[in-house]
Amino acid sequence: MNNFIQFEYCVPQSQKLADLYGHQLDLSDAIRFCELHIEIDPAEEGIAIEEILRRQHTRDSLCRSAFTSYGRCFGSGIRVGLGQDILLRLPDELKQRHKQVKDLRDKWVAHSVNHFDDVRIRIDATWSDSGDVEVRNISMAAQRVGTFVMAWMMAYRELFKAVLALVEEQIGCEAALLSEKVKQMTSEELLKLERVDGIPLSRKSWNPGQNRGRFQGD
Repeated sequence: MNNFIQFEYCVPQSQKLADLYGHQLDLSDAIRFCELHIEIDPAEEGIAIEEILRRQHTRDSLCRSAFTSYGRCFGSGIRVGLGQDILLRLPDELKQRHKQVKDLRDKWVAHSVNHFDDVRIRIDATWSDSGDVEVRNISMAAQRVGTFVMAWMMAYRELFKAVLALVEEQIGCEAALLSEKVKQMTSEELLKLERVDGIPLSRKSWNPGQNRGRFQGD
């Protein structure tokens, strides 16, 4: 007979562990996006121009997704972001790489504020036979950096892996502390909690505009 049961324990004391686990998932995604980017070769010999463009677009999407997933770990909001204690444990080279990734996420992926994504308006003109300049039209010129070379993505992956290792270390410590706490609870205390064995998380609202909120106390 299966005697496994589960109780919901989403309380303020367990919020930190939940936040850290969320960061672990985002960092794992960022690493996988980098790996997929590295695997794709848009310059493979013999492929059609349509395939080259498809691969470039895919790499662009993976690059932006990697920066977005990583940046989520250091944001503020419903989930508390990773703090300076994580960054201080990184070697100087990775600290600088973190700053670069944060700038890329904030000023290139999330907002168009640098020359990675620039649009200019130009006047098209010609010289007349008399030596005057004659305006023909206006035109628009765009400069858009969509992705980066393999070596850069490998370097970013190294940063993501280093931060993930530190997060997993914190998860281990926090989980051990919380496990010891709940093992002290009596059967009566446990049975007052909501039973969730066999119940999927999809029972919650899927409204994209509704905040899920922080864990609440009694």
